[in-house]
Order: sequence, then structure tokens, then C-alpha cells
Amino acid sequence: MADFDLGYELQLNEQARLLEFARNSIEAKLHKVALPVFSSDSARLQVKCGTFVTLTKCRNLRGCIGGVKAVKPMCLAVQAAALSAAFEDPRFPPLELSELPAVVIEVSVITLLQTIESILQIKVREHGLFVKLGKTHAVLLPQVAVRNDWSRDTFLEQVCLKAGLTGSAWHDPDMKIMTFEAQVFRETG
Repeated sequence: MADFDLGYELQLNEQARLLEFARNSIEAKLHKVALPVFSSDSARLQVKCGTFVTLTKCRNLRGCIGGVKAVKPMCLAVQAAALSAAFEDPRFPPLELSELPAVVIEVSVITLLQTIESILQIKVREHGLFVKLGKTHAVLLPQVAVRNDWSRDTFLEQVCLKAGLTGSAWHDPDMKIMTFEAQVFRETG
């Protein structure tokens, strides 16, 4: 990703550390023991940023939770998102210990939100979308559009539907549409 606004992309060892921390946190909760405390020599993993954690099982979504706002250090945001994705995603029952070996963890580190003036500014293969109309809002990560081979219009329709709006709600002049980028990395498996 060319313009990742933390000023850098995470190195492979930093990515591996975050993925390990996410898995260890989920496993600790499943075993009902104290959550691990993050330790790393990398100060970069302490930078506040938005993150999402996506869990897949047999290539099917098993949970995805996170936030686009930079309110916690990256390592703590990843831990919170991993636990929420595993145990609090309302679309799925809480993860069970027997499922964990089949789960693949993916982390998305989010750049700052950018308000757009025109939908033509949306780059489907690069941008995620955040939409807000009144108190209703929704987020779709960049990789969702890529995996589904969506056009710009379909991406906008789907994020509106996720918000509980009509698919054409993005035409509303009061709709706030913002883009972001993400550095995405996952466990192999």
C-alpha cells in the first residue's frame, strides 16, 4: 500500500506478533485464564489506530469486528477486536474451543478516514468504505469488495444495506461517505 498514513507498513515480524497476540488472547478466553499482556520491542505496535479482526473457518466468515477510529494502541485494539470477533459478533454464536484450530485470523490495520467529495474518488481495490446517515452507519473493509468482485456502485449499495438502509441510500445528499485504506495480513492456513 503506497500511502499508509502511519508513515510505514508493518514488517513481517510485527504482523506475526499481532496475529500471535490475537490468537493467544482468544485461546486464553476459551480456557478462562488471564488474557495475555502484550510485549514487544516495536514501539510501532503501540501507535493508536483503527483495526479489524476477521475470523474465517473453512474459508467462511466466522466473525469480524473492529473500529475505524484510532482510540487504542494497535496491539490493544487488535486484542479487543479479536475477542469481539470470536465471542461477540451478533451474526454468529460464540467461538468454541473445538473450532479454534480451524480458524484463520486476519488483521486489518486501518488508515485515517478521508471524506470524499465524489464517489469517483473511491478506488474499489484500495479503499474501504464508511457511510453514515443520521445515527446509522456501517463499514466494509477493502478486501470485501475485492473478494466479491464488486463494482463501485455495488460496494456502495452493500455498505448501505449493511447499515440497514436501502441500497440506494448512498444517493442521499445527507449521506456522509468516507474512505480508508488497510494493511491486511493473515495467518497461513
